[in-house]
Order: sequence, then C-alpha cells, then structure tokens
Amino acid sequence: MMARAVNGRVLRKPVPQQDPRQPEIISRSVDNFREACQLFDSPVEFLEVPFEDDDATLPAHLFLPKDSPKGDSRGKIPVAVQVQGYDTTKEECYHFTAAGALPWGYAVLIFDAPGQSIVARREIARREKHQLPLRVDLDVVIKAVLDGLWAHAASSPTCRCLDLEQVALLVNPMSA
Repeated sequence: MMARAVNGRVLRKPVPQQDPRQPEIISRSVDNFREACQLFDSPVEFLEVPFEDDDATLPAHLFLPKDSPKGDSRGKIPVAVQVQGYDTTKEECYHFTAAGALPWGYAVLIFDAPGQSIVARREIARREKHQLPLRVDLDVVIKAVLDGLWAHAASSPTCRCLDLEQVALLVNPMSA
C-alpha cells in the first residue's frame, strides 16, 4: 500500500496541475496511504479541520506513538505540527517527520493547507463554491489547525493524553 501511495504521488508530478486527471491521481494516492496506515503499529487518526466557513475543511493526519512518551513523567505526549511547502503533501511528510518523531514519543499532526495537495485538487474536481487558494497569511491557517487539534483532543479518548502545552511547529518548505 505504501509503495502504491508513493508511486501515485510521484506519478502526478509530470501531469499539469490543471489537468482533469489530477484529482483522481492524488485521491488514489491519499486512499492508498490511508490503507497503509491501517498496517502501522501505532494509531493514526484522520481529521477534517474546519476552515473559515462551515463547509471548508483541511485534511489532516494525526500520528500517535504506540508507547507512552519517553522522558515525560506526567504521561503526556508532546505534539509536533508539520507545516509543509506548496509542492509536497501530508503523506510525503510522514516519511521525514512522523516516522522519525513517533519512536521518540511525539505525536505528529500533518495537514494540507489551502492551495496544497488534495485541497487544491479537490477544488478542480468539484469546482467548489469555497475556493481555498494558496495563502501568504499562514498564521490564520495554523491557528485553524491548532484549534482543530484542541477540539479533537477534547473529544477523542485516545487523544486526551496529548500535551497541548508542548506543541512544536516544524516547517519544511521543500523549495530552494
């Protein structure tokens, strides 16, 4: 499944972004990644973070460590939030953020921001009324993502151990 997800992600690169096949290509890659997550030895939760209006959402994956966090006597799990650049996906970021942080006891939240990855492609497919173009005010996006994380942690029994006082932003723009 993971190989299929990676192949789908790589194969979409030469296809022009406005090509009508893009939404299907990226959707298959995301679906394959979600299937692969079911085989992980640590839990993964899939979130749709509300953004700006009731209909718009940002997809996110929350990766939780399988064991209790190392070095935290309170039993709380620190959280890293991955912010990627324009030309990458949350699924791609798993390999260089979550895969490395989970063994150290961190939970990792990875999301697609407006104008990125599946968010941009699903607009092409649906011609949604709420366009979510790439934004320069990333602080607005991050606030919405953090609010979504806080709300999810309050409502999910598996996430009540998240230490929302220890949240780090990891920014990886993937460009020159």
